[in-house]
This record gives sequence, structure tokens and C-alpha cells, in this order.
Amino acid sequence: MRSRFGRRVGEIFRRDWLEIFLTSLGLLFLALFALCLWALVVLAVNWSDPTSGLPIGRGMLETSKGAGLAVFSVGAVVTFAVGWSLAGSQILRRVRAALRGRRRDA
Repeated sequence: MRSRFGRRVGEIFRRDWLEIFLTSLGLLFLALFALCLWALVVLAVNWSDPTSGLPIGRGMLETSKGAGLAVFSVGAVVTFAVGWSLAGSQILRRVRAALRGRRRDA
């Protein structure tokens, strides 16, 4: 008779490795999405800050902030779409299983 931990380890090694790799890659893209979203929030909070600490003019500062807004917006959309397409089904499956388990306990 194997222990509960031994059964769980066995289940992990019986899974499809391609699925595990793609889910991990999807989670990496979702982490990149979180970083892009954080950068957007920081940029939005500091949008009207007139001083940057850099020896550049006001026009160049506004241009760089606008470029950052464009890059991080597109980056957030793309990384979320790729991450969700790779890992979304696994995330939903785990959430549904956890909710079903919680309903049985209640």
C-alpha cells in the first residue's frame, strides 16, 4: 500500500509532459501580463509628474510616457491572450475542482 504522498507523486509523473510544459509556459506569460499591468499602473499614477530626474525636455518626456503606455498596453493584451490560451483550461479545471470539493464539504 502506497502512502498518499506516494500516490500524488505517481500521478504527477503519469501526466502528459507536453501539457505540463505548455501550462507552465502559459503561467509564465500570465506573470508577464501582471508585470505589464503593474507598469501601466505605475505609468498612469506618474503621468502628470513633471520631473523625471533625466536631463530631457518636456516634449521628450511626454513622448516617452506615451510610447511606454502603448508598449505596455499592447504587451498586456498579447501576454494575457497567449497565457490564457496556453494555461486557461488548466486553471479553470483546477478552480472548478476546488469549488466542487468545497461544495461537498459544506
